[in-house]
Amino acid sequence: MLSETIKARLLERFNAPLPEFHKRRIVFWHDESGEFSEQVDECSMPDVTIIKLTGKNNFTVKKLLTADDLTGDYLIYNPLTYDMPQDNWLMDIELYSGEPFRADLVSMQMAELNIEPTTAMRKTVKLYEKFFSIERKAKLRKIGRDYHTPLPLHTDIMAVLCGLNGGSAQDVITSVLSAGLAKENNAAIENITKFGNIDAFWQLVQRFTGYVDAKDKPLGELASHVLITALSQTMSPDALKGLERVGNTCAYTSICPLERENSI
Repeated sequence: MLSETIKARLLERFNAPLPEFHKRRIVFWHDESGEFSEQVDECSMPDVTIIKLTGKNNFTVKKLLTADDLTGDYLIYNPLTYDMPQDNWLMDIELYSGEPFRADLVSMQMAELNIEPTTAMRKTVKLYEKFFSIERKAKLRKIGRDYHTPLPLHTDIMAVLCGLNGGSAQDVITSVLSAGLAKENNAAIENITKFGNIDAFWQLVQRFTGYVDAKDKPLGELASHVLITALSQTMSPDALKGLERVGNTCAYTSICPLERENSI
C-alpha cells in the first residue's frame, strides 16, 4: 500500500486548480526502477483512473487520452525508459500535463531541499547518498539556497561537511587546508570522503586552482601550488625562478574558475 505521504502528494496534485483552458488533470508518475509497481496496483483515488504503462499498451493509452475520454482525470504510472524521445508515444501528452510526479527517495530529498528536478541534478544528488542524514540536511537547508545547477550543490554540501555555514568553493578549499596538511588527521577531508564525494572535491580543486591529478598527492603540494600561484600575481617572476612547476602544473597560472560549468 502506498504511504500516506505519497498518496497525499498525489491528491494535492489532482486537487490543485487547473491551468487556464485545461478541463482535466493528467499526472504522469515516473518510476524507472519500478519501486512502487505493486503498491500502484492496490492504489485507488476518488474520481481518478490509474493506468500502469507496460510497453505494450502505450498506443491504447494514447487513444484513450486523446480520443475516447477527454474529460476524466488520470494517473499514468510509467516504469519504462526510452532510448530515444520519439519512442515515447505519450511524450506530447506529458509535455502539456506538467511536471511528472516522482516518489522515490532521491525525488523527495530534492523537493525537500529545493533542488530543481532535472536529470543533471538527480545525478548529482545520487553522488551524496551517505550525506543525507537529518542533521546534515537541516544544515544544508539553513544555507537557504535553491539549486538549479550542480556546482552550488556540490559546494554547499562540502561546506557543511567542512563545518561551514555556506560559502564559496574557495572557502571549502581554504577550510580543508586549514584543517591540516596530513590527510589522515584532516577532519574535513575525512568527512568529505565518508559522507560526501572525494572525487567531486578534487574536481572542485582543479576547477578553482588549476591543480590537477591531486587525489593521491599530499595536501602540502596543493598548499604550495596555491601559495606560489598567489605570489606570482604580486612578486617579480625573477623571485620565483626554479619554482615554475610546483606539484604537477605551472604555478604561475591565475586562480580562476575553469569554464566548464558541468565538469562536476
